[in-house]
Amino acid sequence: MTNNFIQFSKEKFQFIEIKYGAKMEVISNNELKWHYENYSLRIIYDNRRSYELGILLSNDEDASPPFDLHELARYADIASGDSAFQASTETRLEMIIDKMAKLLLLVCNQIPLFSLETMKKLQQQREKECHEYAKRNKLERMRIDAEKAWKEKNYAEIKALYEPFLDDLSKSELKKYEYALRSRK
Repeated sequence: MTNNFIQFSKEKFQFIEIKYGAKMEVISNNELKWHYENYSLRIIYDNRRSYELGILLSNDEDASPPFDLHELARYADIASGDSAFQASTETRLEMIIDKMAKLLLLVCNQIPLFSLETMKKLQQQREKECHEYAKRNKLERMRIDAEKAWKEKNYAEIKALYEPFLDDLSKSELKKYEYALRSRK
């Protein structure tokens, strides 16, 4: 099946060569790579464990982790779905490669794929998403602790827990905070 991965991918991703003049290279039976200036775009197929397919964009002069197709789609403001691209049969492999190629083509129509500006904005997007993820985790933990403190009528604890997140509190949490301020001794 991996030989067909190469065949399907060459056919479906040919637009990369046409649109950008990128040079395609077969790395192995389960990896293709396109080079353009200092950039690389790889499509990889894990045909032994997870059957996942992935597209990775990187700047060859930068040690940062590459950007995947979902990150590219979010940056281009295109819905990609959050699930992994997986294929364990020949038919599904061809279907997923086609789906990924169409998605990447939409991305390429919205943003310049091989550019320093794109790479910088993708990095900024990644940092923003990491901060948002960390904040969501902190809020979730704070809410668990605040609920426990509310049940125990520990108003000093509620105040301390809520204060760093005042802008993110729900209406009921704000009311609990205000109550805790009045009830604290």
